Amino acid sequence: MRKIAIIAVGAVAGWVFFQYVTQQSEKKRLLSTRDQAIRTREQMATAVDDYIEIPKTDGADVSAESQDDLTVISGIGPVFQDRLRQAGIVTYAQLAASTPDQVREAIKATGRQKTEVERWVEEAAALV
Repeated sequence: MRKIAIIAVGAVAGWVFFQYVTQQSEKKRLLSTRDQAIRTREQMATAVDDYIEIPKTDGADVSAESQDDLTVISGIGPVFQDRLRQAGIVTYAQLAASTPDQVREAIKATGRQKTEVERWVEEAAALV
């Protein structure tokens, strides 16, 4: 009976160790994927800066025809579009070249307003 108990405890301990190792491996894989996504986002921002000349403007002196409809981007409504335009972000290219912190500052979102500015920048880059 004692041998069976020792074997059972060993089997459970082996299973727990296997689960731990598997979890650590998955954690490393997820962190690596996250790091790659961050590097890719930085490369995209650099590429936009390098290959797209973004006019510096306050948004007021840009004709309506040259302004993009930012409300096409999921999560940007008329209010956020107006705030972005007041900050000088009137085109997809300008939004794509902005950092999430710059966009947050431009829209002046309150804590209770849900915004996904990282996704806005990515969608704008896709529309450029």
